[in-house]
Amino acid sequence: MINKKTFILTMILTYILFAAATGSSTAGDVNNNGVVDIVDALLTAQYYVGLDPQDFDTSAADVNCDSVIDIVDALRIAQYYVGLVAQLESCGEDLYSIQWNLSGNLDVHDPVIIKHAGIWYIFHTATGIGFKSSNDGLYWQDRGRIFATNPSWHKEMVPDNDGNLWAPDIFYFRGTYYLYYSVSSFGSSHSVIGLATNTTLNPDDSSYRWVDRGDVIRSYDNSNYNCIDPNIVLDDNGEPWMSFGSFWSGIKLVKLDPDTMKPPSNYQFFSIANNDTIEAPFIVRRNGYYYLFVSHGYCCRGVDSTYNIRVGRSQSLTGTYTDRNGVNMMNGGGTLVDDGDSRWIGPGHNAVYLSGNTAILVNHAYDAQSNGAARLQIRPLYWDSAGWPYL
Repeated sequence: MINKKTFILTMILTYILFAAATGSSTAGDVNNNGVVDIVDALLTAQYYVGLDPQDFDTSAADVNCDSVIDIVDALRIAQYYVGLVAQLESCGEDLYSIQWNLSGNLDVHDPVIIKHAGIWYIFHTATGIGFKSSNDGLYWQDRGRIFATNPSWHKEMVPDNDGNLWAPDIFYFRGTYYLYYSVSSFGSSHSVIGLATNTTLNPDDSSYRWVDRGDVIRSYDNSNYNCIDPNIVLDDNGEPWMSFGSFWSGIKLVKLDPDTMKPPSNYQFFSIANNDTIEAPFIVRRNGYYYLFVSHGYCCRGVDSTYNIRVGRSQSLTGTYTDRNGVNMMNGGGTLVDDGDSRWIGPGHNAVYLSGNTAILVNHAYDAQSNGAARLQIRPLYWDSAGWPYL
């Protein structure tokens, strides 16, 4: 039996293909090339399940990456709809062909990256949430802050917050950009994850406006978990989930309502990783696995920081996540990805950006040549023959 989502998407696909065959309508010409064809069908279908990272990027329809958009792509996306293919991504650009030599304003902490309409954006911890942009991913300029004045509910819910908003995560879903962030104070579990939305990331766009969507989930002084460091991922059915957590009882996972992008009233936590010092989860899907990246150690101490980046994987989003040696991440497992060097101390709070079969790792590290200031790092992330990521 097909589910409701599959039925709806099939109807959309059938309608657009019918329009293409009969020439009866141009309503489905989403890429505005004057022809309603299979490209429009694939782009529309991808959009409705949140697969397209851009607003109808034509290259996103080439799902088998052969530079031709044809019936093979249509069949593969149909396989995804009925569950025969677990993952479907556009080919995108070759991130390995870029020499990631960064310049400009690189002062960041807890960065997350996204690309919108050909421009790269970084969001990071700062008063009001800071963000930067880059035309090429290499030279970065500061673009100010998301909130000119933080929403009043921040102080009402977390009185000890000093206006500094931590660890944002940016996620594109069904035509909207969702920006999650943390309201907390250092060393406390009295925290809340907040949400703001926008239809564009370009501050020069006339429609650019961040809308405060209030709180998402919260924890208290007596909670055994901490509601900070959010990260959003889609499961194999295109449904959104949020991982979060820092210290206490570790990393949690909760399913979101796709209409509100917040947990439903009857939400359930899944515990997926723990360690004496763990935080900053980031989950990506690749080749049948969910990869859970986390940071172990202590941040925010300059050259005395002990942050390091670890990873485990699972074929199920809710776990069990194990490292390369089979150690459960709930028992302190996690394969080391990066623990820095003599200059770059304590790399951590990473994000992963996938483009086809290429990937980059984005994180901050403390620069020993700049008195331990937190700086942006972007590096190619490779995958070995066993499917494990490495730098």
